[in-house]
Amino acid sequence: MTALAGIGRVVTYMLAAAFATLLLTTVSERRLASYGTVLAVALLAVALGGVNAAIASLLKRLPRGAGCLPFAIIAMAADATLLFGVAVLGTATRLTPWGVVVGAAFATIASGLVFSLWDEPDGVG
Repeated sequence: MTALAGIGRVVTYMLAAAFATLLLTTVSERRLASYGTVLAVALLAVALGGVNAAIASLLKRLPRGAGCLPFAIIAMAADATLLFGVAVLGTATRLTPWGVVVGAAFATIASGLVFSLWDEPDGVG
């Protein structure tokens, strides 16, 4: 993989995390989460996307067909931990406990889609 493709892969994970972050606010009508600034959304997307890209690059080394479930479990735990940390720090972001759970689920689903389109080896299934 070239350096440009690697950067594109990480940026794709960050865009998926930004989508999940904004989807949480939109779907819950700001009851589960609200973000004070665009910078808060961008920083959260960079953090979530970076973590999920790192997890995906590690899981690509697993045997064929064994990557989906471990990715989902590890990514969900990492996303929930990261969102909980953001909620505790209160960095221009308000997240309820359910916001952390639902946000982690949204981020995991979005990252799972990116994983299946970008990182999953061809011919799996």
